[in-house]
Amino acid sequence: MQGKDKECMVEIGCGLNPVLDVLRGVVAPRAACYGFDISDEAQRQNTDSFPWGHWLVGDVTEGLDCRDGVADFVFSSHVIEHLEDPYQLIEEQLRICKTGGVIAIVAPLHMHHREHRQVLSMDSLVGMVKDYGSPVICYVDSRDSEAVVGIIKHGP
Repeated sequence: MQGKDKECMVEIGCGLNPVLDVLRGVVAPRAACYGFDISDEAQRQNTDSFPWGHWLVGDVTEGLDCRDGVADFVFSSHVIEHLEDPYQLIEEQLRICKTGGVIAIVAPLHMHHREHRQVLSMDSLVGMVKDYGSPVICYVDSRDSEAVVGIIKHGP
């Protein structure tokens, strides 16, 4: 995995429509991009559809096959609410992220769904992140239905 000299972005839970496709053009067009998903099908389709990226099968609850501190930006969207232990996602994102890098978590708010293990509010999401003592950047959409929480990693 890149990350020493070249910018590196990682998406956890990339699914069949990776957000990295948009982010790389806006944030870092030359960055090495890696997407992890639990689905073999997502890995196959993304490899065909987005040949500029590296698409890997991985489960955040088992630890991803990724070195510590390699990514400048680690992103997840609509993953945390599916986990029994939401801290597993935050810890894995922080593990992969370089010191000075950013992690971002996008999650639905107040949504009850049979596949969700967590029903999140902005307060609960920010509370989870603050447990790590990092500054928090927050955004809630105008319908109060989705939030983005970001952390700047300050130490190992």
